[in-house]
Amino acid sequence: MIYLKMQVSFVSEKKAEPDNILQLGEVIINKLGASAGTKVTLALAARIAFLHKIYVDNHDEKGVCDDSFWEHVDKELGNLQKQERRQISMHVTFLLLHFFIAN
Repeated sequence: MIYLKMQVSFVSEKKAEPDNILQLGEVIINKLGASAGTKVTLALAARIAFLHKIYVDNHDEKGVCDDSFWEHVDKELGNLQKQERRQISMHVTFLLLHFFIAN
């Protein structure tokens, strides 16, 4: 019973989901405690979109990724590194556009 009370005390009220990659970036920056005025750059937005895509492709019905999440990240990064710069730019552009359109 004590475990249940402790677990419930860590659960906060569900907050609204960010509408786009910039809002998600701002949420991440704030959670990490970055200094005031820290902005979401294009490079950060691309990284967040990349990780978000892997999360979306690999989470379960409860929204949880298993221990292989970072293995998927490593695999996808390896695939990107094998591509030419132009292909990488197109891939990142697709991820960013997909995030804005899907949300």
